[in-house]
Amino acid sequence: AQDVLLAIISLLLNPFLYLRLGAAGAGVVSLTGASTGLLRLLDIGLAHAVARFVSRSVALEDKDEANRVVTTAMALYALLGLVAFGIVATLGYFFLDVLGVPESERSAARWVFLFAGMSLAVRFPGNALEGALRGLQRFELANVAPLADRIVYAACVTIVLAWFGWGLTAVGCCVLIGSIVEQLVRLFNVRAAYRSLRIGWTWFSLRTAR
Repeated sequence: AQDVLLAIISLLLNPFLYLRLGAAGAGVVSLTGASTGLLRLLDIGLAHAVARFVSRSVALEDKDEANRVVTTAMALYALLGLVAFGIVATLGYFFLDVLGVPESERSAARWVFLFAGMSLAVRFPGNALEGALRGLQRFELANVAPLADRIVYAACVTIVLAWFGWGLTAVGCCVLIGSIVEQLVRLFNVRAAYRSLRIGWTWFSLRTAR
């Protein structure tokens, strides 16, 4: 059901972006989406490891270990997020001509890439929370956050383009807003599913990271 809803949102939103931004503007949005999608491969399976170790910790009733696993994974993801941000920002500032972005759209496109990079930096640590939810066997809660992201993004884009008449840069800002909402939803769901979970630097463990 989630995949169907996400597909419907995309099918409705893409023609709207084309009509409001034109072919060049909609192309920039698609290009940043493809770039950030590829960089999500930096995940390297860490979320699956979080799910496995959280599941084991909960089964053993070891709350401290669960705290260490989630906190350490979030820290590692934060580093990956910074790397992803750097790559996207570099693409947006130095390689737009290589990527075929028209000269007229490059100023706004730089901002879109910057917001997209910030979105990745925000989204990566949240992958640890999604892994924790899957480790808790709360798959329905894990699936809520991406849907919330798409709904908020679609609503934001509709408002800034149809109501306010803003342009490409505002769409990039909507990408970041959707990601922030997604992580807040993930955090709320993890807290609701596992009230004993504590996240903080005191729980970071190099031993767990290894």
